[in-house]
Amino acid sequence: MGPPGAHYRTDVSITIFLNHPDDYEGGDLVIQTPFGEQKTKLAAGSAITYPSGSLHRVAEVTGGERLVAVSWCQSMVRSAEQREILFNLYQSREALMKQSPDDENTLRIDHTYINLFRMWADV
Repeated sequence: MGPPGAHYRTDVSITIFLNHPDDYEGGDLVIQTPFGEQKTKLAAGSAITYPSGSLHRVAEVTGGERLVAVSWCQSMVRSAEQREILFNLYQSREALMKQSPDDENTLRIDHTYINLFRMWADV
């Protein structure tokens, strides 16, 4: 994406829903995930982010008008596989921080997450 000489990767897609879901029939954002199709139709002002490489589509709008804004962003971590590892590790880290913030294992996971991010980030 971007103008010549200033391209950037589109690692993450963002769909922002601009009107109320009752304003239109159909029009779900359908994303293929490892767990099957995920259908999304959110309230006005809500957004969903998803990997840009995901196979996705918009279901047919059968009534009314669907209004959304779409954008993309470039992650600091180039590899989708590394982003997934970091995401999963982050989720576990956050749960451990709530349950036992001073535990040795929590601190080890925290340290590992930070070091992996530092190793993999393009800064």
